[in-house]
Amino acid sequence: MASPTNARRMILLAWALAAVAALLAILDLVLPPEAKVFGGQTVMDVLFLICAALVGFLGWDAWRDIR
Repeated sequence: MASPTNARRMILLAWALAAVAALLAILDLVLPPEAKVFGGQTVMDVLFLICAALVGFLGWDAWRDIR
């Protein structure tokens, strides 16, 4: 069974990875076409942002549960 410290570390890692994915998706939306990170697929960028928000919310909810 994972200790609360390990659970907090996993939540922080998930938040960090979600933030990186969200940042890359935002960059892909605002950069010019020749510098696109994900190839300029707007639908994928929006889905990445939605998923990052969901991971953020679920991490926040889990963080409250382990207090």
